[in-house]
Amino acid sequence: MDRFADQVHFDDCKISRGDADKELKQRTKHLDKLRDKISENIGTYYVGTDTSLPLSGRYQAIAASILLSGGVERWCARHVAGKVTAPDAELYAIRSAIWDLHYKAHEYATELKVALGPRPATSFDQAALSRGASWNVLFQDPEYRGRNFLQLKTVDGAVAQPGGKDNPWVHFANMSSPQLYARMCRCILNHAPIGSYYSRFNLNDGHTSCPCGCPWETRTHILTCKRTYRPPRACELRQPTTLCYLHSFLEMNPKAFAFCSAPLAGVG
Repeated sequence: MDRFADQVHFDDCKISRGDADKELKQRTKHLDKLRDKISENIGTYYVGTDTSLPLSGRYQAIAASILLSGGVERWCARHVAGKVTAPDAELYAIRSAIWDLHYKAHEYATELKVALGPRPATSFDQAALSRGASWNVLFQDPEYRGRNFLQLKTVDGAVAQPGGKDNPWVHFANMSSPQLYARMCRCILNHAPIGSYYSRFNLNDGHTSCPCGCPWETRTHILTCKRTYRPPRACELRQPTTLCYLHSFLEMNPKAFAFCSAPLAGVG
């Protein structure tokens, strides 16, 4: 209780001496109603505890606990509490109700021994798994994703989006040079040394033209400009729809989304 005080609720019982019998009946009715409500949910477990503290000094106190769910007894235990006071015996009963369950779970867990193997799951994997689903939903929102993000698909038709270490982006990173992967990221994010980006952030003295002579160099123009860039093998030059096509396009065109010289201040 000292560690989880915010999760513990004490339902105090204050009975006056004036009408103790009536108040005790009301208290019993209240507890019965509370028990009935709890027992309605089969997935809720509750424990009843009590102690036996003989008046004779020849016997030790006994603490007992019974675990129930859905009104059915699931488990019970008794423990020797020693020669203690009544409050200590009661607290021992409450504590043992929790500890015995914990100890049984501990024994059950330690029975299974599994070797580490080549790649055991880590805490990072568990955290990524728990966050992954909700993040995937958020990523579908254009306001969250950003309007400049180039939406692509994988070979099997699934939406390609950045994520954990098993995502399709990492697959292409492993089969690419760092330079090619950097250009791929620039293209997808539309954060690249191209005319539209220079204009957006007032860089490069307002030069926005493409080497082909087009006055407005955008990502779409680069990906479809037949005069300057070549299509992947056995393909036509077009707006990419898959990571595979974009990767092939960048392999065929090493100058696409690349810096011709050192990056300008504010670009990179």
